[in-house]
Amino acid sequence: MRPTEIASQAIASAAHRNFFCTLTSEERVVEVLTRHVGDWSRKVVKDAKAGNRGSLRTISIAIHNRIDFPDDLYPEIFQICCVFADFGRIKDLLSRGVTRRRSLPKLHKAIERVVTSLWIMGSEVIRFAIHRNEDAFAPLLREHWAYVVLTIMHVFKFCKSSKSKVAADMPEARLDALCILCDAMSSLFVNKSICDLIDQPTARLLLEFAWILWLSGGPREIKAGSQNAFNTSAAGCLTRVTEKFDKELAFEAASRGSRMYGGIPALANIALNAFHCGVSDGILHAQQQDIPFFIFAPTQERRTNVFLKAICDSNGIPKLTGDLNLLARRLYANWICTYPSVPISEIDANPIMLAIINIVWRSHRDVEMAVRNGLLEVILILNLKHANLYPVTMRVISEILQNLPQYFVHYSVVKSFSDAMQSIIDQPLIRILEGNMLKGTTQLAETWRYLKRMLTESCCMMRFFDLVIYPGLKTKYCNTCGKTLGDYSLKACSCTRVYYCSEQCRITNWKEDGHRKDCKQGVDRFDKDMAFLCFVANLYISTRCTELLDDMIGGLKIRIDDAVFQMLSISPQLHVSAIHTWVAEDWMRINIGPYSRNDRVVRIHTRSYPRSPESDKIRRDGKAGSEIEIGVATTGLSGALIVRYISYDPDPRVKFQSTAKVLESSYFSEKEKIRGSLVDFGGKTLDGSKGHDVVDNIMSKFYIPGQDPWTRHLRKDGDGREVEKRLLDVIDDSITTINGMGYENIES
Repeated sequence: MRPTEIASQAIASAAHRNFFCTLTSEERVVEVLTRHVGDWSRKVVKDAKAGNRGSLRTISIAIHNRIDFPDDLYPEIFQICCVFADFGRIKDLLSRGVTRRRSLPKLHKAIERVVTSLWIMGSEVIRFAIHRNEDAFAPLLREHWAYVVLTIMHVFKFCKSSKSKVAADMPEARLDALCILCDAMSSLFVNKSICDLIDQPTARLLLEFAWILWLSGGPREIKAGSQNAFNTSAAGCLTRVTEKFDKELAFEAASRGSRMYGGIPALANIALNAFHCGVSDGILHAQQQDIPFFIFAPTQERRTNVFLKAICDSNGIPKLTGDLNLLARRLYANWICTYPSVPISEIDANPIMLAIINIVWRSHRDVEMAVRNGLLEVILILNLKHANLYPVTMRVISEILQNLPQYFVHYSVVKSFSDAMQSIIDQPLIRILEGNMLKGTTQLAETWRYLKRMLTESCCMMRFFDLVIYPGLKTKYCNTCGKTLGDYSLKACSCTRVYYCSEQCRITNWKEDGHRKDCKQGVDRFDKDMAFLCFVANLYISTRCTELLDDMIGGLKIRIDDAVFQMLSISPQLHVSAIHTWVAEDWMRINIGPYSRNDRVVRIHTRSYPRSPESDKIRRDGKAGSEIEIGVATTGLSGALIVRYISYDPDPRVKFQSTAKVLESSYFSEKEKIRGSLVDFGGKTLDGSKGHDVVDNIMSKFYIPGQDPWTRHLRKDGDGREVEKRLLDVIDDSITTINGMGYENIES
């Protein structure tokens, strides 16, 4: 066996003995120390200082068993460990060769002394003593820190598998040694005693090594013993080191340190697993796992973030949101079940919420997954006045809610929101929290009320689409660009659920919109998204935007034949407008410019000018349609803006049915202003008596002033009995009534 392999095994054995304190005569030592702690402790420390290896073991046994030493002895113990944590003796023995039998005991003793010293230095007792008595420890830290760090680096070198160049392949048996190294490194950075001695190159080296230590354990798993201990120790080490230096320096160090482990994607995967294991271990452990999310949070300089993309590629949205949901519920349960008069333990959810909001901004698919895995419940729990969250965290939560309505043009998102909101109503405790939010006076409460108002309208659209439009829809839409070329021109995907007009559209959809994963996993939640997007765009334009044709833009009179309508769903407020064909492209570029977060605009179907043959335009009923187009801008994957030009093909069944009885509803009262601010009509104010559609007919059926429409409604069943109905059931009843007004017979 080679000397390096002998040293590696010896380090692992010594680490295991110290980590679990499986030392000889442990019970007898504990008994004696407990009875004579005052006298014996000073004698043991004195003997250890003189070089007695057995006394160093005794100190480690005492610390492991929580036997307190006098406060004035802890600095002395720390100094002894710093002196003994010298890798020089081990290097000397290795350089001479240790394959001979008589040399092996010397190597084992030298390794035992170094590892035991590092274990004592990294123990919670010593860290607490450093924190409590900074003045006494500061001179010792300033004198010995560099030598201790070098020893930790040398030991880490031998912890790695001698048969592999990649530290990520480290056997699990080495985790005990890694825990000791991480804890010892943590003790050096309990306070800022040594920070003024460290120049930038050295700080960069220390930060990079801290990331390497954190990465060296590989993906975390929920196991007892060494795996959980390493997850905690590595997170504590990384947190204490990184918080002492500049964030950008930590970011650079992480990028370099992760190269030997697979780069930022591997780092993101480990961060996900580490947070999941931390949540499983409890609230305090979870708090330590947010440092990667903090370091890799997007900034103005780093708007394109590989870390967040890797989180999404690792199916991180459901994992992250689900773990945060579990953590929030534990916080709430802990407060309810223990001391209701005492605030919940403060937890900084800010880095995780920052990660979620930046992921939410990526695409509607990420929004759908986050909401489906409990994002709304997390927000309600964290809004508790007893949660003591930092103000910046609350601002982040408010920003999340503010940006969610822009995704309500996607069927899958509306469906996930309606299911999540109904789940909140069905859970008594969460329902109480939601009621408190509705009554609140904060900006977050106002944003929540706006979100629910928008969601109610979108649910009306969704159910009208499900019950009236979709069943008889003959048009097949390209799942990428929204073209309606007819069945004969569209090629079905291998899943037979979606269609493409060209090979380029198929490639784009698989790459930019994630349908490739849907195909493999049989996911059908997103199949209606394109048809619903075209339906919503035509509804908004045909009922609320056509009167804008009288506008003068660039001195040009807009007629219906010269118009390109635009619907921008890339900000909290939907924007619709009518633009002349000659200036449509420039106008679109001006409008979407401020919302392009990473300077990416993907035009998956540019306008056809001069106009394409009429045969290329197929209406919803399969007949030839008009040449008028709607420019629709939405947010795609990675924050890219997706611009589609779809056919202007309004369905007459979305028209508003105006009758005296309908207009008597309080929903249409001017003081209610239910629909007044939901759509920006190109900077123009529409006549309040205009711009209505079938959604207004539906909502007027169940709207009650001052009442949350999501509360349970009492409705009479077929036998005349009053029964509770959910909102979607009430919407369905309203649509059935409206359909009886002749909607099913309207064709043109």
